[in-house]
Amino acid sequence: VDSQSLVVASNTTLSVADFTAAGSVQVRNGGVLRVAGGSSQFSSNVIVEAGGRWDVIQSARVQVDQGVTNRGEMHWISANQTFDLFGAGRVENEGLWEMFQDPASTCCFSSIEVPVHMAPSGRFLVSTNARVLMGNSQSLTVDGTLEVQDGALLLMQDNGGGHDVAVNASGRLIGRGLIRFTRPASRCRRTTKRSRQRGGLRRRRDSIPNSRS
Repeated sequence: VDSQSLVVASNTTLSVADFTAAGSVQVRNGGVLRVAGGSSQFSSNVIVEAGGRWDVIQSARVQVDQGVTNRGEMHWISANQTFDLFGAGRVENEGLWEMFQDPASTCCFSSIEVPVHMAPSGRFLVSTNARVLMGNSQSLTVDGTLEVQDGALLLMQDNGGGHDVAVNASGRLIGRGLIRFTRPASRCRRTTKRSRQRGGLRRRRDSIPNSRS
């Protein structure tokens, strides 16, 4: 789509595969952007408004070259059908971003290779039995809620550049799932600040089992 902007209006569902958006993309309240496979490139900013949705429902490569701001909901598949999110951009999550399990299997990881920040209103949810890999030594900053549910795994992969993982004072880490850091653990820089809502985190050498919600 070679235009300055693309708007997914209320009560509209736009399904794409092998898609390129040269201009900005805005998903309005009641609108749905659905990636159904292939390779998609978003060259400018993507904004999901409150009440809007951006779903990835089949295996897809998603390239973001500028900012993604989610104030609504994003539901992205993992564990059989998977996504690969990469590019020069970053994600500012102010709403709900869920990674869910493809019911066909629990074999494979979806990959996030851009920096992610969860605002105080944001929730990053790795649902039951989902599989998500934060690759390419990207940073994860939690001022909102990071929830890894029972049977789910969030893997922080060290490619030699080190990770910055910060759970700040307003952040919450909940769920019965597992966050695991690849070795060497010394290259994964875990920074936590005690939350007024929850106590400190329990730790093992290379993983953090979440506090129960």
